[in-house]
Amino acid sequence: MSPRLEEWDWWSEAKLQVLADYLQAVTLMSRYGEAMSELTGAERYLRGRREDPAYDRAYTAARRHIDQIDAIIRAFDQRRCNLKLSKAELARRADLRPEVIRRLFSAESPNPTLSTVVALAGALELELIAEPYGDSRAS
Repeated sequence: MSPRLEEWDWWSEAKLQVLADYLQAVTLMSRYGEAMSELTGAERYLRGRREDPAYDRAYTAARRHIDQIDAIIRAFDQRRCNLKLSKAELARRADLRPEVIRRLFSAESPNPTLSTVVALAGALELELIAEPYGDSRAS
């Protein structure tokens, strides 16, 4: 659900806080590994914050945003590997600087421009299709 214009400042602040909390939680969780059965302090903190409905909505929206970008980048990298293209060759085909490609595939939180996504899709012989969310996401 998109925020109304008068809610935009709150919405932006909430999304930034959600992203900051998420990155902090991921950093803390990665330090202790997956073997822990109890919740970490970061997980308990996030669980408590998500009890606030407004925060939970912002968290869910931010998480969806991050997941969609990650899925696209992973699909591009898998396609690159399937075509047996080096990152340098992909950069040449997409008419992008090699460092753009290296950063995109190695950054912890990539955030490519739409122009970069379209160039990569073309270089990887992929078609970009926008589809509405399935029933499982509607709410």
